[in-house]
This record gives sequence, C-alpha cells and structure tokens, in this order.
Amino acid sequence: MQSTLPGSEVRDNGIISSGIKVENFEIVTYQGLIRQANELGYSEAGNLLQETLNEELAASELLNSLATKSATTK
Repeated sequence: MQSTLPGSEVRDNGIISSGIKVENFEIVTYQGLIRQANELGYSEAGNLLQETLNEELAASELLNSLATKSATTK
C-alpha cells in the first residue's frame, strides 16, 4: 500500500480490507472469551465482553458497508 497514492481507490480498498480482517479476528476472539467466561461462571465479565463484541460487530458492519459501497460505485 505504500506505493499507492494517498486517497486512491486501491489504497482505500486495501485499508478497508485490512480493517475487516482485524475486526473478524477480534470478533472471533471475543466470542471465545465470552464462552470461556460463561463456562467459568464469570457472568459479569461475560456481559462486559459481550458489550465489546457488539461494538466490534458494529464496526465490522460499517466496514463491510464501505466495502460494498466502494464496489458498487466503480
């Protein structure tokens, strides 16, 4: 991405794709942590982790909508 022009479509798509990749990793991680917290009886921690997971899901939805918008405006 360093060789692309700032603000170019290629760079923007690369940044969006990287963000989606990170969000997906975070979502899977939080899902595992929630499952472990609940299995160990740490329901309060599980609830807090669920709140964070909801934020990650919202961020993922936003990035996916940006990717879709970018793909349809070509």
